[in-house]
This record gives sequence, structure tokens and C-alpha cells, in this order.
Amino acid sequence: MLSRYMRPWLNAVRYPALAVTKRSPLVAYLSTNASPINVQYIEADDDTSATNVAATSAFSVRLGLRFNDPALLTQTLTHKSFQSGQVPHNASLVFVGQRALGLYVTEHLHIKYPNLPTDALNKTIGAYVSYHSLSKLAKETGLQHVIRWSASTQETGGHVSDKVLAEGVAAIVGAIYREHGSHKAKKFVRDFVLSRDVDISQALEFKEPKRYLSRLMERQGKDKPVSRLLKETGRLSHAPLFLVGVFSGENMLGQGHGSSLKMAEFRAAKDALQKYYLQQTPEPFKVPSDADYTPQKVGDSEIIV
Repeated sequence: MLSRYMRPWLNAVRYPALAVTKRSPLVAYLSTNASPINVQYIEADDDTSATNVAATSAFSVRLGLRFNDPALLTQTLTHKSFQSGQVPHNASLVFVGQRALGLYVTEHLHIKYPNLPTDALNKTIGAYVSYHSLSKLAKETGLQHVIRWSASTQETGGHVSDKVLAEGVAAIVGAIYREHGSHKAKKFVRDFVLSRDVDISQALEFKEPKRYLSRLMERQGKDKPVSRLLKETGRLSHAPLFLVGVFSGENMLGQGHGSSLKMAEFRAAKDALQKYYLQQTPEPFKVPSDADYTPQKVGDSEIIV
């Protein structure tokens, strides 16, 4: 059943436009206040040296990782490529962590944006859990300095690949899930992954916003949307500017500007649709995996074309 939560992870590469635009406040704090860790594992002969152990311990403290079994942290930070997989590695933790990430990110966004269309929701999930996004998070927390891995210098130039780093983040989630359960794993995802800013409006595509808005109002039993000119300047000049509002009855749904009335109407309808589909549930809110969750009404999310 959980396999469906991997789809956004696997498909995330399709949506490069939805980039993380801001580091999480927690990661920014860690990056600013923590001492740098300058240890990199590449087929190290002695991976239990005092330096490596100290670096790993410092990393775990920075992220608030607490494991009853010390060996679990070492395994979590060991990629399957390290020593040709002859030592315990994190492949199974990556498997669990990827699915937990998909579930927690999906349910959070589904509840936070109840009207977000499925396609836009899928793109947004992908932006949070893609290899590119998670590898950036890994670098900000210093994971690249403590992950144990092996690779050809010709392939990576001696740098840890985004895939290895992203899987390292997933392994951490999987290890927390295994050691402390769903609540702690979900908190880690919220603090480190979901706290990052993504411009979700880029996931919404409206080729014919005026028609889409008309169908939406019709479906909701509201008055047909009407465009009204609010302001204008320079109509007879080489640089005219029009401000148009789109109304349903007396309620203004959105507004837009442009060098022509057609452009302004297009943007006003698009603005109205974005305001509707990007409506947010007030925080704090509960998600289905919370013990005290109360079922909510499913949003009116799909775009009628």
C-alpha cells in the first residue's frame, strides 16, 4: 500500500521548476551556529577512528538524533557502496524512509491545501522529496562530511552524489521511524523538510483561466464571473496599463494588470483561480496519521476543463 507514496519521489525529476526557494529556519540556525565537520568517508581504512567518531557524534547532536543502538547511527550513515556492501548499510532504511517521507509530505500538503488539484499536489510533493531538494538539505546539515560511501573519482570528482545524499536523508527518516516510531519521524520531516519554502503557484497551470473560472463558479452554483475595468492609464499611448477585476456577483475573486485588456482579464482570472486552489487550512492542523485527527471534508480540488 505504501508503494504509491514513492511515485512523487520517482517522478520529482520531471518538475525542475518547483525548486525549494528558502532553507528552513532550523537548518539555517544549524548552518550558522554549528562548527563545520570536515571528515569525508571514501573507503576509509579505519572508519572507527577518533576523528570519524567525533564527527559522526557531532552530526547526530546537531540534528537531535538519539538512538538506543549506537550501531544504528553508523549503519544509517553507511551507503551500500561503502566497502562493496560488505558491512551493514542503509539500503533497507532508505526504502522505509522514502515511503515515510512520501506519506508525511503527502498528507501534510493534502490537508494544508485542500483545494489543490491532484497534478499540482503531485508536483509539489516531488519538489519536497526529490533527490535535488533532499541533497541540498543534506549539504546544509553537513551530511556530506559524515556519510560513508565509495565512488569512482572520475564519476563524481570526489564529491558525494546528490543521490547518495538524498538517500542518506531518507535513511535518517527510516532509522528514526524504526527506533522511535511514526511520531518522531513525522516531526523530523516537518522540522527539516516541510519547513522549506516551495513556490506552489508554479505547479498550477491554467491555459484558459477565464473558462476554468466560469466552470468553477458554475459547479459551485455561483454567479458567472464578469470582468470589470478598475483602473487604466495611457490608453492612447505606446505604454497603456489596465487593471481588471473579475467578479462573481459583488464579490471580487481576483485582479490582474496588463498592457491590454485581454492580458489583464487573463491575469485576473488566473489570480482568482490561484486564490481558490491555494487556500490554506489554518495552522496548527492535524493530519490523518495523528492519533487525535478528526476527518475533514475533502476539498473541491479538480480543475474542470
